Order: sequence, then structure tokens, then C-alpha cells
Amino acid sequence: MTFSLWLRLRREEGALQRLIGVVRRRGYDVLDLEAHTRADGASMDVVLTLESERPSEVLERHVAKLIEVEAVVLTKKTQKASAR
Repeated sequence: MTFSLWLRLRREEGALQRLIGVVRRRGYDVLDLEAHTRADGASMDVVLTLESERPSEVLERHVAKLIEVEAVVLTKKTQKASAR
């Protein structure tokens, strides 16, 4: 299954590395990552496109516990096309 997470992340040293580390350790594959600094300069918007057979809601709960994460939203889910 492929899905996306939108996050608001405080700009602190190592914040993106910690986020990606949690994603990888939990068994989710990163397909795409976009990060844009917000106008205030103190935080950034991050969109992760991920793939895994594991439930997306589990990862949503795990990343929400990171201290730098201010908000997290599961934005879409699609089933992986089966090979024939």
C-alpha cells in the first residue's frame, strides 16, 4: 500500500534524520520526501510518500510522538497494483 503523511516539523538539528529513522526502523519504504521551510523560519512542512504492507495509522502514531513534530496528517492511501 502507498500512502502519504503531511507533517509540520520544528527546524531543529537532526529532526529530519530522526523522522526518517523512525520511518525506516518501522519497516516503511520512503518513495518521496518533500520539505519546505515555512515563512516563520522556525518550522517546515514535510510530505512523505511511503510504501508498506503495514498499517499506515501505526506509523502516523509513532511519528506524532517525536518531539519536533507539531502536527501529522495521513493524506492518502492507494493499493499497490498487482503484477501479472
